[in-house]
Amino acid sequence: MASAKVLAHALGRAIVVSEVTEPHIPPLMADRGLLETALINLGTDASDARPDGGDHILSASAETVSEGDAHPAGLAPT
Repeated sequence: MASAKVLAHALGRAIVVSEVTEPHIPPLMADRGLLETALINLGTDASDARPDGGDHILSASAETVSEGDAHPAGLAPT
């Protein structure tokens, strides 16, 4: 995941960035710059909360939202 490398570079050596993803996860359709900015902001906030360093774990999994089903985050099927 390229975003893990960007985040690790931005946060420095005191933070260990790793990723956990399901095998065969489908591609994400997003604005790369906005996604990287969001990850760096989240990582920076987490780092500020852990000034002595620590682990940041990025995870991703595929979800299916079916027509008529409610999603906890309010996502709609596409």
